[in-house]
Amino acid sequence: MEIADDARIDCSDESLELVKEMYTACDGTRAEEYVDYFGEDSRFRWGNFEPIQGSDGIAEFVGGFFDDIETLDHTFTGVYEADIADETPGDEKTTLVLESVVTYTLLDGTETEVPATTALDLDGSDTVVEARVYVDTSPVYET
Repeated sequence: MEIADDARIDCSDESLELVKEMYTACDGTRAEEYVDYFGEDSRFRWGNFEPIQGSDGIAEFVGGFFDDIETLDHTFTGVYEADIADETPGDEKTTLVLESVVTYTLLDGTETEVPATTALDLDGSDTVVEARVYVDTSPVYET
């Protein structure tokens, strides 16, 4: 996990640290540690797959994907933060939009780079309540 030198950063230092920690676990292919950032009832949507509800299902999905690759490495080119207004006091949410280039090292050692954008909705305690991953990983499976 790295932040590109010319990355566009428009978020708090705390949110940027959260992204760094979360994606260090992701890039380390540690599914359980990555999923620790999600709430028990979180939703996760990867591309055009059906949404996954719950941290157990997310861990299973992400772990299965990690089994298909050797490593992955996110280079963030943009991190943006927006507070989401809610009519319910005390129910504040923040959305982080993460732009990156992801380098996948496949089981045969081949490297494939693809662009990706992820939107993370966080509750007031910085727990991910929903993640939407927009990426075309078909090149990972074409070799």
